[in-house]
Amino acid sequence: MNDEPAPKSPRDALPWVYWGLVFFVVPLVALWMAHKPASQATIPVLVDDMPAYSVIRAGDVMTTTVSPDLVTDATVQKPEDLVGSYTRESIRATRPISTSQVVTIPDPALISNTLAVAVPASMTTILGGNLQAGDIVSLATVPVSDTHSAPAIVFDTVLVLDVNAAEDEKTIVLAIPADRWLVYLAQARDAAGLVLARRVE
Repeated sequence: MNDEPAPKSPRDALPWVYWGLVFFVVPLVALWMAHKPASQATIPVLVDDMPAYSVIRAGDVMTTTVSPDLVTDATVQKPEDLVGSYTRESIRATRPISTSQVVTIPDPALISNTLAVAVPASMTTILGGNLQAGDIVSLATVPVSDTHSAPAIVFDTVLVLDVNAAEDEKTIVLAIPADRWLVYLAQARDAAGLVLARRVE
């Protein structure tokens, strides 16, 4: 008769491995979920700062990735929506751009070699509040009441760069051709006022 004690069966190691994985992997996954990088949005931005009323060209635009939290429905999301437009205000480089900050140019010739000129306006001048940046208008002078001068067309077509319709100060910014600047000054100086007219399609 063999009096030697029976060998003890080895404990099943699988439960220990299982619980080890649970206590190690679950916290690791939770930590990764808490600190994982958020999905990024790719948008076009300006390479350098640009002042107001500057034409945006292809070399002025690059794409970058930003947090989706910085992108809204009003954010410009395609480079082609920037190239060929002009800035309505100063825009910082590498920042998301709102559609309200840029305006599509209806005819590039209307902004080429021009000066941005602010003109005092009234509700009549801004067509009852319906005049908008990017509109093309005709500009005429109104003679003073004690002269027999007739109204004169200063520009048959001129681009409206911006419209400020605030109650306290209404102004219109026009793209005046640089080579007609002195002519504009001479005609505006002797006029009682200016009249803008927009063609009705």
